[in-house]
Amino acid sequence: MSLVDRHSGNATPAATRARLSIVMAVLAGTVAVSCSTSGSSKSSAASTPPPSHRMVCQTSHLRASFTDEQGTPGHYHAIVVLTNTGTQACTIVGYPQLQMLGPANQPLATSVAQDHFHGPSRLVVLAPSRRASTALTWVEISSGEVCVQPQQVQITPPGNVQALLLAWPAEHNVVCDHGVIQAGPITAGLPLF
Repeated sequence: MSLVDRHSGNATPAATRARLSIVMAVLAGTVAVSCSTSGSSKSSAASTPPPSHRMVCQTSHLRASFTDEQGTPGHYHAIVVLTNTGTQACTIVGYPQLQMLGPANQPLATSVAQDHFHGPSRLVVLAPSRRASTALTWVEISSGEVCVQPQQVQITPPGNVQALLLAWPAEHNVVCDHGVIQAGPITAGLPLF
């Protein structure tokens, strides 16, 4: 049986069917191997739950407080402590957002500057009842600009939109330099100044 028609030079129907059968067999084998490979990786991935410590710390599971407040001439330093009040470990990384509030909770001029004195931002795994913190620094002496007198501050942890409300340190309630507050990255435990 000839695979090419002598008169037209085209492949015969039998040759076309033979080639088609070979192509179909190769494709079927490729699909079968692909399905078995991807199926096995999907089943192993589905059987391994993601670790609970990869969940971002939610504002509703954090408590904020000021600690280790101290001043230097013209500047004031304080540490904001975030405690995990939840029942599972969570993660937090980055810098907080801050909004100072005056009487009747009106927003005051606030600008957060990232302070890299305590090193770069790193992922913190926060176990239940454990603490993370950020160091804040602000200027208390005016160089001609208007200063603000916050009574409270809203602190929004990284990865969140809800804020925690915290009373501003009463003995150092003047913030100058156009409301600039330098904030360090969230770190595990308490940083040292």
